Formats: sequence, C-alpha cells, structure tokens
Amino acid sequence: MNEEHAAFGAFLIQTIAESCGITVEPTFKCSELERKIDRAVYKGTDCGAWVRFDERGIVVGSIVEGSDAEFSERIDLTGVDISDEGAKILTERFWNTIEKINGLACDAWEEANCNDPEFYFN
Repeated sequence: MNEEHAAFGAFLIQTIAESCGITVEPTFKCSELERKIDRAVYKGTDCGAWVRFDERGIVVGSIVEGSDAEFSERIDLTGVDISDEGAKILTERFWNTIEKINGLACDAWEEANCNDPEFYFN
C-alpha cells in the first residue's frame, strides 16, 4: 500500500469516527477506530448495522434476525478527497447509506417476524 492510499484510508476512518462522535486522538490506530465505529453504528441503529473498511473503501450492511435476508452497500467515494469538502461529502453519503440499510433491514425484519395478525392484537 502506498503512502497516498494509506493516508486516504486513514482520512476515511477518521472522518467517519468523528461523525459518530468518537474522539480521535492524534496518534490514533485505524484498527481501533474501526472497531469503535462498528460498535457505535451497531448500537445506534434499530437493525444492528455493521461497517467494514477495506482496500476499496467502506461497506455498510446488516443481517436480518429471523430471516435469510442480508443487506449491504458500498459507499461511493467518487469526488471524495482529503479535504473539508471531501469529509462533508463522505459524512453525508455514510449517514444516507446507514439510513437506507437500516430501513431495508427493519422492513425485512417486520416482514419476517410480524406477519402474524395476532402479533398486533396481543
């Protein structure tokens, strides 16, 4: 991995961590922040979404308890660079993707687990 690629990866992780309200120390370790981000997103969504960082960027997803459904989406990094504007674009796309995955997973959960009419009347 070249220095430019590593710097961009660190920028992605740091930007997402900050958008999750995670304090980023000057000597942060990417792997540590990745775990904190994943936990914050899991705890902060109804569907228990997850976040993965890889050599191509960021993937957000969720499995659906009580079904075989699983959703994931790679965040489009087109136009994202190491800048304040790049951080703004990334943050917006990240949270829009979280919202989309959470909505899909919650809908699938309701379909898989709440299709019994008695569920609503007991």
